Amino acid sequence: MRRTLAETLVDLVDAVRAPGEPAVLRVTSVTLDLPIQVSLRQTGTELEFLADVPRWRWITVFDEPLGRLQLYCEEGAGM
Repeated sequence: MRRTLAETLVDLVDAVRAPGEPAVLRVTSVTLDLPIQVSLRQTGTELEFLADVPRWRWITVFDEPLGRLQLYCEEGAGM
């Protein structure tokens, strides 16, 4: 099952930090550029935008074409 775009983004950013471990190196910004598969799913009367990393390393002619996700996150001041 593919994840929503929000779930995918949270997991990708969380992957660059080690929660619960003492910080030897503090990450304040991260740039990601990776392949992504997108689709729409209807839930009731609404559409959900799904975006996830490819399921397989090798893409076949039967798979949907891949898009590209470019994401830049930077630590900012809290409110």
